[in-house]
Amino acid sequence: MTKSRKIAAFTMVDILTGMVISSIIISMVFYLFTAMNKQIADYGQMRNEINRYLLLKTDLKRQVEGRQNTAIGIPRGIE
Repeated sequence: MTKSRKIAAFTMVDILTGMVISSIIISMVFYLFTAMNKQIADYGQMRNEINRYLLLKTDLKRQVEGRQNTAIGIPRGIE
């Protein structure tokens, strides 16, 4: 009579379960990374627009305060 010994190993179901769980976790991390990257890009774009606005505002204020009620003609309008 031969004794059958069980060998400790993973079955196909164990491996497939691990792969499914791993793929779900990886897809969640990828989605979060993509969403966060988009938010950072949007924030950077908004910050650039605010900086351009503030620079324009400061420049216009400096030009208006520097001139004493004078208008200078330029090709596309007045300054």
